[in-house]
Amino acid sequence: MSALIHNLKAIKSVADGKEIIAVVKANAYGHGIKSISACLYRNGVRHFAVFSPEEAEQIRNIVPDGDILIFGVSPADKNLAERIVSNRFIQTVVSLEQAKALQEQLEKLNLAEELRCHVKIDTGMSRFGVGSPEELEQILELTQSGKLKCEALFTHFSSADSSEPDDVEFTVNQQYKFAQLIKKYNLKSHSQNSAGTLYHRDFGGDFVRTGLALYGFHPDSSADMPTLRPVMSLKSVVTQIREVGAGVDVGYNRAFVTDSPKTLAVIPVGYADGYSRLHSSDCKGGKFRINGKFAPVCGKVCMDYTIVDVTEIKGVKVGSEAVIYSDCPGYSNPSSEINIAQIARSIGTIPYEVTCSVAARVPRIETLTV
Repeated sequence: MSALIHNLKAIKSVADGKEIIAVVKANAYGHGIKSISACLYRNGVRHFAVFSPEEAEQIRNIVPDGDILIFGVSPADKNLAERIVSNRFIQTVVSLEQAKALQEQLEKLNLAEELRCHVKIDTGMSRFGVGSPEELEQILELTQSGKLKCEALFTHFSSADSSEPDDVEFTVNQQYKFAQLIKKYNLKSHSQNSAGTLYHRDFGGDFVRTGLALYGFHPDSSADMPTLRPVMSLKSVVTQIREVGAGVDVGYNRAFVTDSPKTLAVIPVGYADGYSRLHSSDCKGGKFRINGKFAPVCGKVCMDYTIVDVTEIKGVKVGSEAVIYSDCPGYSNPSSEINIAQIARSIGTIPYEVTCSVAARVPRIETLTV
């Protein structure tokens, strides 16, 4: 949690006084939505973003007076509308059709309270969002009557994490298009995700939406930006040690055969926990750190277990800690072999996927260090 607090301060230092919307969807990018939200709330954050009403309900009691924005677009029905209103959530609206459907359900419910919403505008992502000034005008006219209340407008950048000139120009054009579209309305706005916050600090708006940066990662690793500290480490323990001879088949499909006598350690972590099969020794070849040394994966990563070679590591025993991802030592060093950024590169993905893949069954242990 000290890393999370450090990152929050670093983001505030470049946010130009804007309020922070902490993106805690997908179980806080795999870190644990409840503990992350509680820590951020204790440290002054009052705006949160999730994907679904279910995620929002997980943290309502944790952030009792906080604003919780739901990004996901669920089918508009009476149950959904009532849940959002009763919990004071904020729903994302992406089209006139959705706005009309929500308004219709609110009329059926005859609630005293309004349903709060932020309207999303598509400026080049081509995913969700209002596509024309005319549609935006119609939505905002609709929210001026009835129980659907628009509180802000926002957009999302597709390429703000890139420093390539074409991508920078595209992002600047997205922001310009957004600014031109909303300037006639007296509403709050937000556009900057983590990359926009760090690399496009001159963009306007009232909020910044930060997810990845809160968890300690730079969207563009080549950029010279404030130091961020990764929040997650993933650890397990040795549960069995086996001495085998040369020519012994190891794991599923006999994917690894010992070329000499080996000491093997069985670690209870596998692809059901989010440790990808791409780390199998016949693929990308992962490694754990045990007693300060690297232990390479032997054979296939299983659903619940991974086997590693500890032949050259002294003092390994049942109960020895096995570090799978770590921020220490050398986490910030790109060459560190088990930091999450390097793990992601090694299997051709991004840190988001590595952290989000850590399964719900893996216990999250909250620690606070100086």
